Amino acid sequence: MKNKLVVITGASSRFSAEAARVLSSKGHCLALLAHGVDKLRTINLENSFCFNVDITCRD
Repeated sequence: MKNKLVVITGASSRFSAEAARVLSSKGHCLALLAHGVDKLRTINLENSFCFNVDITCRD
């Protein structure tokens, strides 16, 4: 996945946060999406952008 942007939703969960750590350590650029963007920023990963999003379906 050279020069690809990896988008991870629910990135503040344990599983997704660990996946982000692994991908970041391999040099991937990350877009991390979650409700709790403050929690994402504490992970402090290189090459990552954190976005506070709500992707719930509202009818």
